[in-house]
Amino acid sequence: MNKKLFDVAIIGAGVVGASIARKLSSYNLKVALLEKECDVSFGVSKANSGIIHGGFHHGSEYLKSKLEVQGNRMFDQLEQELHFPFKRCGIIVAAFSIEEMKTVEQLYMNGISNKVVGIEMCNQRRMLALEPKLNTDVVGGLYAPAGGIIEPYRFVFSLVESALKNGVELFTNFKVVASAENSGIYEVTSEMGNTIFSKWIVNSSGLFADEISTIFNAEKFEITPRKGEEFLLDRNSAARTDHVVFPVPDSVSKGILVIPTVEGTTMLGPTAIPQKSKEDVSTTSINLDMVFSSARRMVP
Repeated sequence: MNKKLFDVAIIGAGVVGASIARKLSSYNLKVALLEKECDVSFGVSKANSGIIHGGFHHGSEYLKSKLEVQGNRMFDQLEQELHFPFKRCGIIVAAFSIEEMKTVEQLYMNGISNKVVGIEMCNQRRMLALEPKLNTDVVGGLYAPAGGIIEPYRFVFSLVESALKNGVELFTNFKVVASAENSGIYEVTSEMGNTIFSKWIVNSSGLFADEISTIFNAEKFEITPRKGEEFLLDRNSAARTDHVVFPVPDSVSKGILVIPTVEGTTMLGPTAIPQKSKEDVSTTSINLDMVFSSARRMVP
């Protein structure tokens, strides 16, 4: 690889890096997108649940909520521009006790505070009318019609394709292992010994953002990974729902979901298990049983 000088080098070609690359491609800038894998979206972005969240899980005091609601509203235009699979199927949260309904009420108040369009609290009859496959033991819940689903890796592919058409340069198999700064220019070196130069660096390396930050002598922090195991059912599964079905969340995670993917399959999961390794993507029969047991509580 010849040495090149860029205005901006973006490290990580997942959904965040791809989105930044596409945005910067609309300016008169030389932009490099660096990815350690053999293709884009091969990290965490390829394996997430593909949900466009409804904006009710957190209160308005959090930046996450503001960005979630704003981002949700952008997807209709993004789909028209980039032509990736996207559907506003809606999200429901199913409660199975009066105690869980208290949490649902708080989720509803979060949604109102965040100005979520169309959100509603539902009684049992309304829930079963919305989603007939729900367990009839449901006592009520929440409905957010603006929630949706996408195909995660095709979304990232479409973002990167747009950025490349507008002049961004993509470097795959470029695992950043070293950097040096001289007179405001960063020298960025890959594991294979290739080098680029850039005036600015954007760290969008996801799970490995702490390691990249250290390489550039920036903020010091540590990411503790949490693994989510998900399982796909085929297109003929009787468990396929019309909406994304959430349980009532707890303090650890949003729980095990039932997700009708845009490809026609049904996804169950994810788990949320803290671990030491960022590379361990194994699944286990124990967690498979746990995922199915939790999902069947909502959709028998």
